[in-house]
Amino acid sequence: MTQNIGLIGTGNAGYCYLKNLVKAGKTVHAYDATPERLALAEKAGAQIADSPAKIAAVANVVILSLPNPKAVRAVLLGEDGLLAHLPKDGLVIDISTIDRATATEVDEAARARGVQYLEAPMSGGEPGGAGTFGAEAATITFLCGGEQEAYERAQEIFDILGSHSFLLGKVGKGNELKLISNLLAGVYAAVAAEAFVLGKAAGFTYETMFEVFAHTDAKSFTMLEEFKPHLLEDDYSYGFPVELQHKDHRLAGEMARELNVPLFFNTISMELYQTAMAHGLGRESHIAVVKQIAELANVKL
Repeated sequence: MTQNIGLIGTGNAGYCYLKNLVKAGKTVHAYDATPERLALAEKAGAQIADSPAKIAAVANVVILSLPNPKAVRAVLLGEDGLLAHLPKDGLVIDISTIDRATATEVDEAARARGVQYLEAPMSGGEPGGAGTFGAEAATITFLCGGEQEAYERAQEIFDILGSHSFLLGKVGKGNELKLISNLLAGVYAAVAAEAFVLGKAAGFTYETMFEVFAHTDAKSFTMLEEFKPHLLEDDYSYGFPVELQHKDHRLAGEMARELNVPLFFNTISMELYQTAMAHGLGRESHIAVVKQIAELANVKL
């Protein structure tokens, strides 16, 4: 059983992982580039480290929860990166959502050091467990790419942090399917935003639309589990942010170009989230795109 675990990245989801690991009796050594997040991590029971190298000195199993490929490269690669200091029996469980090329690059670097790398981007999806709610409730799903041995070593962590995990093939396959999943989720949210703005323009209340749509073909998990609470509370300050949703659409588009697959709806959705970012909504929930559509339509939400 692994007792000492490193955690790099204590943002919205990472902070939930931290709390669940501590609750399970694990000693967690945490690092984050943002001092405020580290302070919260310490209050939650983590041992604080001031660099990835210091994490490698105390934990041979390290979880990454980082926002983008650039951050993953910065943490893992280079003379002061995690891989340069992690022992040869080390295991990196990368829960970040990145692209196939980055995952493959860091996997090759890990292999050269004798370190195991397992990509394991997570997704919500259980009722009541969308986004960070799922991370907090430990009901998330891990989409993994890597070797069977690394996957089996990670099961102890997955059992603490989530409900399901799938080994989908070599490194790169986990992130490919995660990007496809987030493509769907982002398009669903954008379409729901358009529909509800039209409904408001036609004079229907949110409550009426949610009640009716729960019994029609319009019903979806995204609508009822993610969209509904934000609209009814008029609060977009929590949840999966616009800037990360945009990043996932961009990465899905890059993958599609490599595979020669047109993605019409992905492109439209990406531009909508880009517009939301341009209007200062990047850190708000991706459901905040409803505000952008309402502004274009001159509809008061």
